[in-house]
Amino acid sequence: MWAILITVQGGDVSQSADASLIFLVIPMMVMALIPLLLFTGITYGLVVVSKNLSPAMVRLHQVMEQVHDGLIIGADKAVEPVLRINSMIASLQALRRNRDYSD
Repeated sequence: MWAILITVQGGDVSQSADASLIFLVIPMMVMALIPLLLFTGITYGLVVVSKNLSPAMVRLHQVMEQVHDGLIIGADKAVEPVLRINSMIASLQALRRNRDYSD
């Protein structure tokens, strides 16, 4: 209402308008600063974690390879008796078939 009254009387309202605009923009700038700081912090954290995580991941990979190799060796040893028995049974069956054909 004061702005209308001053304008009608021929006064200058641009200085008041500029001050009002500043008071309207400041809260929006503060609210925009919060996500900027948040994203900056997240980016910095990811860079730090990435640098520190690489050696740990290499070591973890080496341990997993050792576990894998151990499991393969263990599985081979566990299956070896079964394969040996099956091989002997197959050999005996082949000998029996050969003997039956020769008679």
